[in-house]
Amino acid sequence: MSVSILCSVLGGLAFFLYGMWMMRANLEAAAGERLARILEEMTSSPLRGLFAGIVVTMLLQSSSAVMVILIGLVSAGLLSLGQAIWLILGANIGTTVTGQLLAFDIGPLACLLAFVGIVLMLAGREGWKTAGGILGGIGLLFLGMEQMGAALAPLGQQEQMQDFLAKCSHPAAGILAGTSITAVIQSSSGAIGILQTLAREELVTLDQCIYQVFGQNIGTCATAFLALLGTRRGEGRPGEGRPRKGRAARKVALLHLLVNVIGTVFFTAFCQLLPVVEWLEALTPGDVPRQIANVHTFFNVGTMVVVAPFGARLARWMEAAGVPGKGKN
Repeated sequence: MSVSILCSVLGGLAFFLYGMWMMRANLEAAAGERLARILEEMTSSPLRGLFAGIVVTMLLQSSSAVMVILIGLVSAGLLSLGQAIWLILGANIGTTVTGQLLAFDIGPLACLLAFVGIVLMLAGREGWKTAGGILGGIGLLFLGMEQMGAALAPLGQQEQMQDFLAKCSHPAAGILAGTSITAVIQSSSGAIGILQTLAREELVTLDQCIYQVFGQNIGTCATAFLALLGTRRGEGRPGEGRPRKGRAARKVALLHLLVNVIGTVFFTAFCQLLPVVEWLEALTPGDVPRQIANVHTFFNVGTMVVVAPFGARLARWMEAAGVPGKGKN
């Protein structure tokens, strides 16, 4: 890969991730502190908790952001792990909306959205600024994908790229690649967007990237573990309850990881036994970006169905389990 291609790809990725952050930040600003209150209040039943996780993640366009809020609520003793698991399952489903959005090819409309968004942000009024930030963020998302696609197109002819993509059709290699890329860029939606960009340039097929999508759900757990760094500061100070709060936060992050690992193991085996790729391709023939989005949705909805029957038991087991820390468990 030449330096110019690499710079173009990184520039496109920067536009994409900044657009995602811009959209999420303005959606969060529009909702204000109500998001944390919704998560805290709508947990009286598993179904309400699941629904709250879906809705708030759709608003924030980031399951990672919801996990950071969730870690704070559990650490403060406002939520239990039994309530948190339903929010985790809901957040995993809510984040698939971004992938479905990115599957649309809006072309020149992206430039118009970005322009209108910037004009509204410069208008001066607070409400217009927020709306402009949301529109501008969506525009930058798609502009970033276009730039990445233009830069990556020539790579499809290179033998090294073809070999790498062929290896990713193997479950272990695909899961590892998806996990690594998502952990580095700190966004499963961003990783999905990269795959959809490759698909638009006809560089990947569904069978070459289905296991990467599974791995991306593991890689997105990295953000929650980074959020734990804040809970570790000051652990061990007498009378402040820091060790207990730190362990509670770690259990939330581990529960999130465990749920996604269970889903990955289950659906990897499922894909080995049944022609899942053929079924998903038949839903939207020839539209690989939409097929990738559908895999993401299929995985997270399916994981919820698999985990839900023993979700409360899983949370109790994690609650009772000792989690390593600086203090005694």
